[in-house]
Amino acid sequence: MTLESLFEAHVAAGFDPAAFQDLSLKEYGLAMRGARARIRAEQEARAWLAWHVEALRRCPSLPSFRSFLGGRSGPEAPQPATEMQAMFDTVATAWARSPAARG
Repeated sequence: MTLESLFEAHVAAGFDPAAFQDLSLKEYGLAMRGARARIRAEQEARAWLAWHVEALRRCPSLPSFRSFLGGRSGPEAPQPATEMQAMFDTVATAWARSPAARG
């Protein structure tokens, strides 16, 4: 790849052209992977929307908005402190392993 093609891809991904020259190759790669993940998520959201629009169009009667959302009526309850601590402990344990142990 040429420097020009890297710059073109950087701008096409929606990044600021002025920021290009300050990026290392590693930062560039990470930013482009992030852009790819964002684009993939946006496409999946559009596909989800299209699927649901068509599915609702085929329904004999439109479900209520609340039942369509899964019956949620308010904000979810906060996670218990013990559950959060268990998740933090799991992450801390995973980070403490050597790279070879991660398999």
